[in-house]
Amino acid sequence: MIRLFRAHAAKQNWLSVGIDFVIVALGVFLGIQASNWNQARLDRLKGSEYRERLADELRATDTAMRGLQSYVDVAGASGRAALAVINDPKAPADVKFLFDAYQASQIVPRGARHATYDEIIASGHLEVIGPPGLRTQISNYYWRMDGILSLDGGSSTYREKLRMAMPNAVQRAIRSKCDERLVDKGNGLIVASLPKHCDAMIDPALVSSAASRLRSEPGLADALNRQLSALDARSSSYAKLAANARALRKAIEHH
Repeated sequence: MIRLFRAHAAKQNWLSVGIDFVIVALGVFLGIQASNWNQARLDRLKGSEYRERLADELRATDTAMRGLQSYVDVAGASGRAALAVINDPKAPADVKFLFDAYQASQIVPRGARHATYDEIIASGHLEVIGPPGLRTQISNYYWRMDGILSLDGGSSTYREKLRMAMPNAVQRAIRSKCDERLVDKGNGLIVASLPKHCDAMIDPALVSSAASRLRSEPGLADALNRQLSALDARSSSYAKLAANARALRKAIEHH
């Protein structure tokens, strides 16, 4: 084509030159368009794949958040029962009291699951997920989830006080019979749960001395009261994150 173009120009055949130029320009244009069309097709496929993976991830997040909510709700119920015994000298301080006091100190590791979202951000492919509104909704969800979960990690004053004051023999007896349970929900998701009752066999004399120690432990009741407030806040946050995960998943699936 280039040689033909030069030959026509040399002969000053300007009509042929013009035709050659149009043919070259059209070829370049069609080549660019074909490349753009192919890239758009690849972006649509990539976006569909990412949306499907995000939906699966959010489904797992929903399950995990509801598991966390159930976990802290059981811990909170146990804590309220233990606090009632501490505050009422006439209430029986038995094995159940020790179990409730221990359960209220339980914590579960909390981690945000967003490997797919991290991959999308790292690869710079967020724009293939969908329109700006959907992308903003996705970004805001993961930002909020990370913020909430980062606030409630680690130990607490009540946990430290309780596990220093409660005899290790009692703690071992409770853990051996009534430790938290781990359930595999599939796809690598492990959800922890707490039993609501315990039949741990502990020597009555040890139960009596341990209960007396807990009732008289300075600041334990106040620390437990603070623990209950934190557990209630976490329960509310986990419920909202689970609901938001379901809403976001539906928005992604309906796109």
